[in-house]
Amino acid sequence: MPLPFVCPAFQLKLFKFYDHGEIREAMMYQNLIMIQAKRFSSSDRDVAYQFASALGQSYQTVIAADSSSYQVWVDIRCRDYSEALAHATNASGVTRPVSAINPGRWSRDVA
Repeated sequence: MPLPFVCPAFQLKLFKFYDHGEIREAMMYQNLIMIQAKRFSSSDRDVAYQFASALGQSYQTVIAADSSSYQVWVDIRCRDYSEALAHATNASGVTRPVSAINPGRWSRDVA
């Protein structure tokens, strides 16, 4: 499963296009046109990552982060992502890696 690319939102180069009767926003990433699938609040970081990972099994995804939200962008060829969204929002828990760092005091040798 390819991992979603994560970048700051200010690095996105956005443009508008006409799609089935409405003007939508898109961006380019690795020569792919991508549309915004969903915007999550900053407190829903884990759900945003699960959603992007679920979409990433079939399409390229990008997560753009700013101070208040996470935007999940997906390849424009992906039109139905309701199943991936339902799976991400209904997940009972998110598995987090266990840190191997000892929480004790840090020290550094100075020569």
